[in-house]
Amino acid sequence: MPGTLWSAPVPALNSNSSVSSPATATLTDISPAQVIINPPQLAVGTRVRLTAHGSYIATTTASTVTYGFYMTAASTATAANNLVATSAILGVSPAVSAVAVSGIPWILQYWGRISAISSPIIGLTNASIVGRGTLLTGSSLTAFATPVPIPQTLAAVTVAQTGTPGFGMVTNIAQLVSVGVTIATNTGFTSITCDELTCELLG
Repeated sequence: MPGTLWSAPVPALNSNSSVSSPATATLTDISPAQVIINPPQLAVGTRVRLTAHGSYIATTTASTVTYGFYMTAASTATAANNLVATSAILGVSPAVSAVAVSGIPWILQYWGRISAISSPIIGLTNASIVGRGTLLTGSSLTAFATPVPIPQTLAAVTVAQTGTPGFGMVTNIAQLVSVGVTIATNTGFTSITCDELTCELLG
């Protein structure tokens, strides 16, 4: 008899948007809610679908924006910034030049498959995911630029857990899924809004 497979979003589902104004060119979590995957939700073959979208306000084209999805051990995330040195990088875009218009849209998507899960019996660094995605950013309020792939290299398509238990992508502890940005040349970049972050698990 075949097993039962499920498809469902991972809570929390945000009801409000987040608005961030990064003051420095450092990786900043812009997630509108804390989305936490708890064990044993991830198994070999589980599909991971991530979607985030929003807009930004810029008054100059001097700034660039880098977008990405990350997975962090919930126990290591900090109140100041959920993204830490041990966060697993699921996929990151190239730096995209800002458009000097208020309300330029952006959409980030990722499709991944869990190819191995964490097991101390097998080893400490054996969990991994294989995935790709796309970034769409507006060239104006009414048109999108050419989509760009994430990640940007073949090697980065496969992401392993970042170290010993307690780190990113370790599937037998709670993992926080985040969308983050890095804003280079912040002068003239007013703010970035994230209206949705959804993590859906299939399998």
